[in-house]
Amino acid sequence: MHDEYIFRQTYPFQPFRNAVNLLRDRAYYHNCHHTGGDYHWHRDNLKNAPGSPRSEDITPAWTFSGKWDPLSPA
Repeated sequence: MHDEYIFRQTYPFQPFRNAVNLLRDRAYYHNCHHTGGDYHWHRDNLKNAPGSPRSEDITPAWTFSGKWDPLSPA
């Protein structure tokens, strides 16, 4: 892990590829730690997520905005 914020890849010459993530950056962290010291960008920030979820509210369905739940039977 590097002390660099995770960024969203964009494609200036292929804008159709950018449509996959039309929402703002969505990197939320809870209880993240790094051996040798924590990075400022991975501090707890779930309160900034839509709905201000608690850590126990985070499920695969939440992660994929309810569009896919790998735990539900097909």
